[in-house]
Amino acid sequence: MMFVLLAGCSGGSDVMLPTRVQLDVAPQVATPSPFLTSETRDTLAATAEVASTPAPQTLEFWQAVTGTISEGQTSQWTFEADAGDSIRIAALAVEDAPLEFSLRLLSVAGDLVGEGNPLLAELPADGTYTVLVESSGAGSYELGLGYTDQPNPNQQASASLPQVVGVPTATPAFAANTTFIGDLDSNAPASGELVNTLDHLYVFEGQAGSYVQLVMERVFGQIDPLLTVYSPAGDALAMDDDSGGNDAALVRNLRLPEDGLYSVQVGGRGMAGGYTLRLLTSPQAVPVTPTIITPPTATPVPTLPAPTVAIAQMGQQLQDHVAYLGTIAGPDDVAIFSIRAEAGALFSLAVSRAENSLFRPKVEIVNPDGQIAATVEANRADPLAEAYIPGFRADLPGTYQVFVTSQDGSVGDFIIAYGTGSTREDSLRGTIVADQQVEASIVRRGLRDLWTVELNEGDIIAAAVFVPPGSTLDPILEIVPVTNPDAILAIDDNTGGGVNALINNLRIPFNGQYVLRVKAAGGASTGTYSLIWRRISLGPTPTPLPGVALVLSVDDIVVAQQYAFFPFQGRAGQQVRVRVLAAEGSGFDPVAALLDPAGEIISEADDVDGLNPVLSLILPVDGTYQVRVNGYLNGGPFRVLVEEVY
Repeated sequence: MMFVLLAGCSGGSDVMLPTRVQLDVAPQVATPSPFLTSETRDTLAATAEVASTPAPQTLEFWQAVTGTISEGQTSQWTFEADAGDSIRIAALAVEDAPLEFSLRLLSVAGDLVGEGNPLLAELPADGTYTVLVESSGAGSYELGLGYTDQPNPNQQASASLPQVVGVPTATPAFAANTTFIGDLDSNAPASGELVNTLDHLYVFEGQAGSYVQLVMERVFGQIDPLLTVYSPAGDALAMDDDSGGNDAALVRNLRLPEDGLYSVQVGGRGMAGGYTLRLLTSPQAVPVTPTIITPPTATPVPTLPAPTVAIAQMGQQLQDHVAYLGTIAGPDDVAIFSIRAEAGALFSLAVSRAENSLFRPKVEIVNPDGQIAATVEANRADPLAEAYIPGFRADLPGTYQVFVTSQDGSVGDFIIAYGTGSTREDSLRGTIVADQQVEASIVRRGLRDLWTVELNEGDIIAAAVFVPPGSTLDPILEIVPVTNPDAILAIDDNTGGGVNALINNLRIPFNGQYVLRVKAAGGASTGTYSLIWRRISLGPTPTPLPGVALVLSVDDIVVAQQYAFFPFQGRAGQQVRVRVLAAEGSGFDPVAALLDPAGEIISEADDVDGLNPVLSLILPVDGTYQVRVNGYLNGGPFRVLVEEVY
């Protein structure tokens, strides 16, 4: 007989169970137990009768077994394991019998190690462990034992999730992790205090076709309200975490499908504190005021800072492509600066006389070992009296010292600039508009010209730099965002033919201001050039949503190779937007699917808003829909949002 792992639910959706014991997917904590009925709600606190216990049977890893159980009876199974083993045990009814099972695990010494169904535990010692199986009635069951950190040897490894589509009969997680409180009255709010990990359970009588509003709010403490509503048959109808604002949980306009006793499970995500719970029933849906989504006010885009020359301080660490003004007041003066560099890094450095100065510099670079690594003096024929060191390669990691002294006893002001790579100083040229050619010159070695452009997400552009006859410049063209000048979107040297640079068919990732940077290859040449750019196609203009209202908002975590399910009530013709937002900085890559009331996938999405999936559609029928979330080859924290679009 072949068995597969349980593809269960995570977080608030642990009510979903498959139809067979499964052992090939990473496990998930869930604690199913019988749902409440009007006949049993008044006897929840009654003491269970002591049942007869048959002789223990043997349970092996990765080998599912079958057993039978009588009402009120406890079955025993034993297995051998080692200290530190991470195990998972699950029991399910055979042939879809309406039975629910609870499991307890006893250690070698008879101590309780864990309970629930599925049951997960890390074993404390070597030896023989005992599994106690209890049931809500008489019948047959399947029991499976596996490791949570080892693959099932009976199945071939798979790099993808099993193709679970819908979720079979759901069973609410009441007994082991829930304390029954009582009836919920629409005329009087309930209040309570969560003091441990046990959730609270309320019930109310509902009539088919009526509408229900439920709100759970924190009164004190650290609880994060979370509520789930179950039908009389124990199916999860709706859940919520944050739709009520200020961390309040809100289920709005839940249309009850049948007459009967409904259950409301409320929790605080394991945190203690007080809460209020309000129930409102009405024959018609309560009007909802949507949040109007207005186009954001235009925010001034970041602009390039105006070129300024900072006043140099003795011993100052030079910053990338920043110019500093220094002074040598006497023939024996020395100005000292520092540069941090990794081994193998390239940087360029230049010192030139300031305007109206007669200073002629001499420059020495001393490596971290105190040895002179480079020396240069200004050429006597150079009117700028520039001492330039292009493309210096750091042979050691650490701090390099730059010594500026006088050549021939000259004194006066000087400009010093350093930059990574082959350039050392930027020249801000201003804005360049599409399809308008400009002419410019790089007049000194190591300079880099910066031209700004306004672009929109989805624009596809081309840009070119070409040199006229007689120019000695060998240009390189780069395109970068103003907000992140180290993120080069595109770079080219000679694609335009000869020494000309051409960037073609570049798609712009987001709205904002970008920079076209023009520099000489190796920082070694100067000369004139022409620059032009154009839009090949315009990015699409998004149509703003007129207004939305939250239907579901839940924060949760899903592990790799596992699904999480989030139920909500939908109406035929209702327009919804479903978004799954990975927690910032988590690296989680979520995948989402929307399942209709029959458990069939009606829409799927992966990377729509960056790595986040977004679904927009009109619901086909009335009923309970589910958002299914998993990770693409990973797991992590996320928020799932369902919004009604007006």
